[in-house]
Amino acid sequence: STPSFKRLIPKNINDIDLFCYSELFESYGMLELEEGNSKSAKKLFKTAWANPPETVITHGEWVIRNKFPGLRESSNLEYEKSLEALTWIKYFDLDIKNALKTAKEWELEEPYSRSPFIMGASIACDAEMPDLGAQIAKRGLNSNPDDPKLINNLCYSLLRAGRVEEADEEFKKYKLGEKEEDKIYYLATKGLLEFKKENLSDGRRLYSDAVKLCKQRGASDLIAKAKLNLALAELEAATHESGKAVKTAIAASEGLIQPDIELLKRQIFKKYDKKSEPKKDKKTHIK
Repeated sequence: STPSFKRLIPKNINDIDLFCYSELFESYGMLELEEGNSKSAKKLFKTAWANPPETVITHGEWVIRNKFPGLRESSNLEYEKSLEALTWIKYFDLDIKNALKTAKEWELEEPYSRSPFIMGASIACDAEMPDLGAQIAKRGLNSNPDDPKLINNLCYSLLRAGRVEEADEEFKKYKLGEKEEDKIYYLATKGLLEFKKENLSDGRRLYSDAVKLCKQRGASDLIAKAKLNLALAELEAATHESGKAVKTAIAASEGLIQPDIELLKRQIFKKYDKKSEPKKDKKTHIK
């Protein structure tokens, strides 16, 4: 609880000691934030970020990105010291080339962590490089076998690359995790698999089940991602439902500023515009 932290933190602290206490201030700030004490949380975060180790820089980037974007300019966090933080920043700037570069460096720094591989595979796939996404996910599975998120990313990447049979085989190894979020990803990717196998009704049902779970959690970003992926699947299958699915997905993503959502929308617009192009009449073609 927060009162116990007050007894652990010295009142007068110099810069050298602040480095050692930085994680404690960061944790204290998170507890205050969870209790709804934003003003106190901001003050504690600013103290933690005055002389932070890498872990606090990494977490600080998450706090700024998800909770207090207004603190980015005044934080003075040296993101270059955290490859994870730097990858996220490049990704949010849609600097895909450098985001993938830092994600690869992050892999080398933390080869037994699943996080850089999950991130790298997601970035590659969102940026329409699904084969690269599959390669990254496979590297992650070497040190994290049976990890549900990595298997999900591998299956999703393979399906986006049109490697349906390979994805079907990998899906058999998919052991569903205990987290509700794992189930959401499982249902959505399974839905895409059914679409690629031309089982359209099963695919729509699975996506619908995924959206229902998202709504139960109140996760508007996950709802948008599920609907965008469904719209993309409908477009790729050239169904009569594709136009309606696109409109529903774009409406669900309105106001959400996330790189994966933005990149999915770009893929949809590209395919939707191509679908709308009038077809040339071969009979009237003159040599």
